[in-house]
Amino acid sequence: MPKIQKCHPDGVPTVSRQETTMADNTLTKPGSYDTLSQFQKQMGQGPVVLFFWANWCQPCREQMEVMEKLVRVYSQVLTIFDVNIDNHPILRDAYGIESIPTMVMLLNGKEITRQIGLTDQSTMNQLIVSRLSSR
Repeated sequence: MPKIQKCHPDGVPTVSRQETTMADNTLTKPGSYDTLSQFQKQMGQGPVVLFFWANWCQPCREQMEVMEKLVRVYSQVLTIFDVNIDNHPILRDAYGIESIPTMVMLLNGKEITRQIGLTDQSTMNQLIVSRLSSR
């Protein structure tokens, strides 16, 4: 089963990748980084979804439920990062996030699709499957 990493809101890791499992049913949190390139190294290769949201955003909280379901379905094939825009302005600015919730799908560090706004699980499933099958 893939490993995930939890952090405090300030981005400092609290538990190592080896100690946490997907049984926690949480999204991967960005670890500690100072630059975009450091985060991209942490992100690694392969398919990744960056889920941009904020605590004060009601549609984001609704989208979080969908994303937590997706992490259970797709944990073997992609990593979904939970990126609170208030805690991670470097990532918000680097990916040009102007509206939330926003999901950015990357493959080997390159953006392959973006979904803006509250999106149901069925639509997200279709988006993920279509992008993964075309790689």
